[in-house]
Amino acid sequence: MTNPEETKDKFYEDLEAILSSVPQTDKLLLLGDFNARVGKDHQAWSGIIGHHGIGKCNGNGILLPRTCATYGLTLTNTMFRLKTSMRHMIDYLMFRAKDKQDVLVTKALCGADCWTDHRPIVSKIRLQIKAKRRPQVQKVAKRMNVNKLKLPEIQEELQTNLTRQLSELESNNWESLSKTIHAAAPQVLGSKTRNHQDWFDENDAEIQNLLTEKHRLFKIHKNDPDSTSKKNAYCGKRSEVQKKQRIMQDTWLSNKADEIQGYADRHNMTRFHESLKCVYGPSTPGTSSLLGADGSLITKKNEILERWAEHFDSVLNRP
Repeated sequence: MTNPEETKDKFYEDLEAILSSVPQTDKLLLLGDFNARVGKDHQAWSGIIGHHGIGKCNGNGILLPRTCATYGLTLTNTMFRLKTSMRHMIDYLMFRAKDKQDVLVTKALCGADCWTDHRPIVSKIRLQIKAKRRPQVQKVAKRMNVNKLKLPEIQEELQTNLTRQLSELESNNWESLSKTIHAAAPQVLGSKTRNHQDWFDENDAEIQNLLTEKHRLFKIHKNDPDSTSKKNAYCGKRSEVQKKQRIMQDTWLSNKADEIQGYADRHNMTRFHESLKCVYGPSTPGTSSLLGADGSLITKKNEILERWAEHFDSVLNRP
């Protein structure tokens, strides 16, 4: 309080230089003795001073909230309603306003029995760290569905479309020809899509109605978790949905088994293997690398097999 205004301004300039160097995605915790009595005017400093401030504001009580407003900080001492005999506070713990839910409590303890305005500050914090967002992958051009070219009508349509667009070309260089072909083919062939089959039928009206009702009862149960009737209603509907899904899955697997057996009886190996992939999913090609006994990375197939043999030999063959 006895320092001139130039000294105080220099202090806050240095402080703001440090605060501005902290990335916005990082957690920011600022604590210390600022000799500032911010008071309890939470309306003037909304989001910065909580509803439970104490005392009156002094000269330094303007500088600190102003800095907090610039960098989105909240004075956590003023957030909690606690029993206290203090007439004012000058030691603070500040946290980003967007992360204030991480602060469970901040309170001042009884100080030493001597002439001092300072109190030990204790804060309990449970940091909630969000996972970093994955970088956006560059979009890959979709493959055209060339299987449609097996149909005579598709061949004729593509030929007609290409003939019309090529006749409108002003220049006959390779670049113009390539652009025309790549523009005409997707219009006729379309993009290739994956038609992976599974047992869940999205078009089944009964299962959709059951899922909608289950979600509705779940929200009601969460809004009033102490209600036994609402919990029983949700659990009953959940059991009904699970029963319906089991019946749907068993029916799909039974029909798929008959289909696979039919392909096997007709010796249609192409459709036979395609149907098996629908049930078990595609196989994973290749083998993954291993670490050798000395910590080196092994990638060759024969060395990987030898490493597995060495591993199981040491694990299984013991005295």
